[in-house]
Amino acid sequence: MDVMNTVAGFFGISSLQGMRSMQHVSTDEREKLSNDRRLDLDLLNSRIKAVLQRLDRKEQLLQGYEKDLSKLRLVDGSLGL
Repeated sequence: MDVMNTVAGFFGISSLQGMRSMQHVSTDEREKLSNDRRLDLDLLNSRIKAVLQRLDRKEQLLQGYEKDLSKLRLVDGSLGL
């Protein structure tokens, strides 16, 4: 639960529904709490996947820039600049 709260904080999620203790909760409430925790986990999982996809796209863009830069350096070198 600490890890989920920490990760939620990184994503600006102020509160998660399933972060209550199960110790003094009735059986019916435990099922709801378990479901809330699964939903919280799904939310964090989707946020992490989105960040990884953005990071991958940025990495690909950076590689493209590096290729273009190396081509420009070759052109500058062949022109004697």
